[in-house]
Amino acid sequence: MKKALLFATGVDERLPLVLRERYLALPEREFLGILRETGCSAFVLLETCQRLEVYGTVEEESFRREDLLQRLFPLPGPYRTCVFYLENADAVRRLFRIAAGLESALRGEVHILGQLKRAWEKAHRNGHTNKLLNALFQDALRVGKKVRRSLRREQALRSFGSLVAEVLEELLGSLEGKSVCILGWGTLGRSVAGTLLSRKAGTIFVFSRHLHHIPQEKPFVAIAEKSVLKEVLAQSHAAVCTSGSARHLFAPEDLDEAALPQVLVDLALPRAIDPALAQGKKLLDLETFLNLARERTLPFAQESEHLEALIAEEVERFLRKWRGFRADPIIRNIARCFEETFLEAGGAIIQTCNRDEQELLLLKHMEWVRRKLFCKTAEQVRRFFEEER
Repeated sequence: MKKALLFATGVDERLPLVLRERYLALPEREFLGILRETGCSAFVLLETCQRLEVYGTVEEESFRREDLLQRLFPLPGPYRTCVFYLENADAVRRLFRIAAGLESALRGEVHILGQLKRAWEKAHRNGHTNKLLNALFQDALRVGKKVRRSLRREQALRSFGSLVAEVLEELLGSLEGKSVCILGWGTLGRSVAGTLLSRKAGTIFVFSRHLHHIPQEKPFVAIAEKSVLKEVLAQSHAAVCTSGSARHLFAPEDLDEAALPQVLVDLALPRAIDPALAQGKKLLDLETFLNLARERTLPFAQESEHLEALIAEEVERFLRKWRGFRADPIIRNIARCFEETFLEAGGAIIQTCNRDEQELLLLKHMEWVRRKLFCKTAEQVRRFFEEER
């Protein structure tokens, strides 16, 4: 029996933004090719504004671990320690903690659960998952919801978008009546817009290629043409970029500094705003916000012991399920042994006895059947555990 291995790998928060931007912004097709070539039988790619992680399964005999890590994360020597690699129970624990919001810069933030679900659904839709990964991500989503229900309401409702609104309010004095331009209408863009609405912001300009997703009622104004963007930015008190592209969305050749609002928030990776364009402006990038999130993270002191116990219990529960997956072949073999043994005994009885004697002889042979089944089952179990070791 081939032994499967579950792994998780990625980079941690110590890797500077400039290196994250340079080394992690690979096209998705390159990641898929690397994973297949290094022996991954199934995988899910989890990408958010602050992380890039891979969860996968391999057969140990064919797995080229060092090759995988070197090709996925080709970092300079001093930064190789920022790459983490976890196996089996540790990989399960990592994913469950992410789903619970415990590995986010803003502990307890709510949007990671939706991002995790979309990452798994995309991999599943493209045929990149298997039974083990499907069960793992389904359990992670369940654990995330369970943790969210166990937290106090004010903690569970905290989001990265609310942190952006807090910072904008501090810099602008108040958001009431202020115009803000949001570039990108993904999860983060919608979160920022929601918190701006709750703080009575003025016009909210949204620049996106998909206008039909943007609310049509006030205070939203949808923009699709980049030619209109310069005029909109000149009217805005702040601009928030939530989605990146292969090149800077704002570069000196596209806009001049005067066309930009005083406050610029760039949460995209790769960065959307060329720092050279923002001289004299207040530019806050993703790394700045991650540091702010760690400083302002909600106090989990009263909850931490309970949450860690909950995660540990769920990890053990999943490992028991996984052991059941690994035992599937032996269960099938045992069932086949039962069937073969009863057919053998039944055939012998029918051939050697008349109808009146069959019932008596069957009872007499039951002990023989039981002993034979026990021996076959014990042999199957012994082989299974030898292979597991």
